[in-house]
Amino acid sequence: MKSNFLKRFLITTLGSVIVSAAVYWFMVPYNLTIGGTAGLSIAVVKFFPGLPVGVFQLGINIILFLLAFLLIGADFGGLSIYATVILSVSLVFFEKICPNVKPLVDTQFMSMILGVGFTAVGIAITLNQNASTGGTDIVGKILNKYLHIDLSLGVFIADFSVVVMGYLAYGTNTAMYALVGIVFNAIVIDKVLTGYKTKMNVYINSVKWKEINDYIINDIVRGSTIYEAKGGFNSNPKVIIETVISRAEYIKLINYIKSTDANAFVTVSSVSEVLGEGFSHLTDENLKLLREKKIKKRTI
Repeated sequence: MKSNFLKRFLITTLGSVIVSAAVYWFMVPYNLTIGGTAGLSIAVVKFFPGLPVGVFQLGINIILFLLAFLLIGADFGGLSIYATVILSVSLVFFEKICPNVKPLVDTQFMSMILGVGFTAVGIAITLNQNASTGGTDIVGKILNKYLHIDLSLGVFIADFSVVVMGYLAYGTNTAMYALVGIVFNAIVIDKVLTGYKTKMNVYINSVKWKEINDYIINDIVRGSTIYEAKGGFNSNPKVIIETVISRAEYIKLINYIKSTDANAFVTVSSVSEVLGEGFSHLTDENLKLLREKKIKKRTI
């Protein structure tokens, strides 16, 4: 359990630093106020020269987390607060080691694409660890709870408000880039999170079904379902195995099937999310216990 928490801790740190680096090296040089507390900070410092972006963002995030605990409840946990602090502290660090940062790319559009892309990846990595980097997703949850607005729409409304602030601070051109950016940001986050959740649904028709099923249960440590079927051409009895596994597990399984029964008939499809034993619905601690139980059973 400690190793799993350490893994989440390190991955959350990585995601937060990626977001911070993307903001400072791609958005700050062109004053791209593309939603979130980072975009709001970039817009506000225009009116308060000398105010560090990271310091202002840290203050805003503290206020938002206080509102979240008061209005939503203490469900975010320490890891979310940690991610927010790391993001803001990283921004301050980047400002110290490289003040007056210069654009890394020649055009504002390319800087926007790279900045939003890396930011979205970092946010998605953090969200996948059941943490949050703070910001407009908190505003979206508050709007969702009290005004019954869809969560994604609530986040978009909050980000759009930041775009308006960017327009007041830096003009129409920057605001238009920001508007495109918040749409692109939502798309990338959705795609990355979907990639995390995507699993492979595999059907296997093989005369070696007992060996393959044993491999799925004891080596891959996943569940399976056995179907008794009948061939449509010759009415011979058949056994079909169905299992849902990750991409990495699929590679192991398909290699085993090739070595065990080269004539096996396998069909594969992608599923966007799986709920139930061994997947989203099961805690990491219980999954570990399940694996240990199955491994123990195999050695008996």
